[in-house]
Amino acid sequence: MLSAGVPMFRMGDEFLQTQGGNNNLHQDNETSWLDWSRLDENADIFRFFQHMIAFRKAHPRWPAPASGATMSAGTVSPGIRT
Repeated sequence: MLSAGVPMFRMGDEFLQTQGGNNNLHQDNETSWLDWSRLDENADIFRFFQHMIAFRKAHPRWPAPASGATMSAGTVSPGIRT
């Protein structure tokens, strides 16, 4: 969530949804169905995602370099050195 670019998440990642190791997303059965009970079980992870999304919204330029700028090795964001 703090890296440059667009974060990629699969539906349910925010509360640790699992397919039990099955990488085939294109099936209509209990393997790929969203298990909403995991939301209650993993509320702390869900809250973390909520806070990270709020952070990104509050700091829209944080992860992305300025228009036309390039990132060099050792740079976290333009103007910020590691």
